[in-house]
Amino acid sequence: MGLAASAVTAAVVGAALVGRPSGGRAPTPAAPVGDAPFDVDIARGAFVHGVIDYDPYSDTTAMAAASDAVVVGTVVRVRDARVPQPGGTAGSRWDTVLVELRVDRVASGTARWQVDGRIIIEVQRPGATLEEQRAALPSGTRMVAYLDSAQDFLDVPGGAVAFSRPVGVQAVTVQGSDGGPLVRPLLGQTEDADLDDALPGGAAIGF
Repeated sequence: MGLAASAVTAAVVGAALVGRPSGGRAPTPAAPVGDAPFDVDIARGAFVHGVIDYDPYSDTTAMAAASDAVVVGTVVRVRDARVPQPGGTAGSRWDTVLVELRVDRVASGTARWQVDGRIIIEVQRPGATLEEQRAALPSGTRMVAYLDSAQDFLDVPGGAVAFSRPVGVQAVTVQGSDGGPLVRPLLGQTEDADLDDALPGGAAIGF
């Protein structure tokens, strides 16, 4: 899809996942002491620079069908990532960050690569610094993510890491730990809705 080249890296083929999950909303954790509070404007602007050209999913059900998993989780931290570029030499760098997410609920599919209930999500950061993206996704930020499983990093500080990638720029929706507007950071959009509306079958998707 065109979206993969512009805002998130293309991922492996996903299993067909449809339907709205049962059960209530995941508990809302408080941000750890010392973290700056979630800021809608910072979250909206930290991942988007310039015009985005992508092929949108028509709805959340279609996006789930292109995903290996849909997860509801809580951001633990954002850290730098280093991966070899295709055809490049070991140690060459992409501008990406790793979002460590504690999985509160798997809404659809199977979330692979969990370690102690956490997964790693690779997100591109066009034009933004690591500090800006840490400020955009402080610890405690709630997230719904539509993910494809990927592969081990070959060059990450501390060793290889198994990770997932969003299936598109519509695939990540976040909200502050105290509620408030939804933010789609990869699109630079906000919406007054509940985070559960971003789950499969919900109407919060963004275009």
